[in-house]
Amino acid sequence: EKIFYTGNEIISAILHYDLHYNCKPEVEVKIYGNLPEIVTVSAMDLCTIFSNLLSNAITSAKQCAEIFKPQITIWFSGGNTFFSIATENSIIPPQKDGLKKKRDRNHGYGLKKINEVLEKYGGRCERSIEQQSMTIKIYLPI
Repeated sequence: EKIFYTGNEIISAILHYDLHYNCKPEVEVKIYGNLPEIVTVSAMDLCTIFSNLLSNAITSAKQCAEIFKPQITIWFSGGNTFFSIATENSIIPPQKDGLKKKRDRNHGYGLKKINEVLEKYGGRCERSIEQQSMTIKIYLPI
């Protein structure tokens, strides 16, 4: 089992648990960087952000496992005034035939919680989709 050190005990614990118990072995996971000491964001709010980001990435990547080799890449970095966490994960592109999947009634709840935390601390989020991957970058003050 791989051990990942992120510079933050809470983030590392979430990462190890979710990758070990919730992620399929077919999903290739890459992790880069580490986090600086974070004193401006509560442990609970940091947990809310990262657990939702990682859960969404794992869920999407697992759905791709039967179609192609899925990937999850996570970046941690810190600057003088902000730190960032970014996830990039494989996705199944939206279907163009107009058919909609049955929507989970909790779908979107995690992103709502992330946005609430970002608003609380003056952070921001960038989202992008390109071909078969989605990237979400979170920026919060140190």
